Amino acid sequence: MFYPHEMTSRHNLPKLTPKPFPRKGVILLDVRSLPEYAAGHAEEAILMPLEDIDFFKGVIKDWRRPILTCSGTGVRSKKAVRRLRREGSPGVDGGSWEKW
Repeated sequence: MFYPHEMTSRHNLPKLTPKPFPRKGVILLDVRSLPEYAAGHAEEAILMPLEDIDFFKGVIKDWRRPILTCSGTGVRSKKAVRRLRREGSPGVDGGSWEKW
């Protein structure tokens, strides 16, 4: 797990290596805010608030694995998938994190 707001420079970005879902190879990207994430989240989820996705698009492309997004109700998750696909990353809308 990492918190994008704690990154102090772009020099740290290549060190971000997500843990895939067990047996699935998919990365679960939680696009909610830090307080929402802290209140409860899927164990495998990586926190990356929706507003930070564009900043981390290079890192996301380097993951080279399918990305499943989740949010509180699924609205931000849909927006995140659109941003990921626009950048050429394989994003799938996972809806609400509570499924996971």
